[in-house]
Amino acid sequence: MPTAQTVSGNKPMDTLKQNLSGKRKAIFQILDDVKKVSPDQWKDPNEVEKLAKSFAGKLGLPVPEQRIKQFVNAYKDATKNGPNANVDDLVKKYGKNVDNDTLKEIKKFVPKTK
Repeated sequence: MPTAQTVSGNKPMDTLKQNLSGKRKAIFQILDDVKKVSPDQWKDPNEVEKLAKSFAGKLGLPVPEQRIKQFVNAYKDATKNGPNANVDDLVKKYGKNVDNDTLKEIKKFVPKTK
């Protein structure tokens, strides 16, 4: 199965890493912001949407409104059944351009269910 690639031929994860290089200060600021978010805020999709927009802005990444909405919908699906969300199902539904290498990277951050 072919993987999605950018115009320059880089893999999407490589492109993301390249875009984030030099953004160290913004990343640490975002991590600090995340620590301040209460559990109730994480339960509110509108709050998560505000956070996503804020983080993209701090990183200087232009994210179209449609992508933000897609992220929020995926977030709702991923969190509605607790920690048992199926990453493969979510990627099929929301991440049509996610290549296998990126999917593997995503799975590294998802806790294994018993």
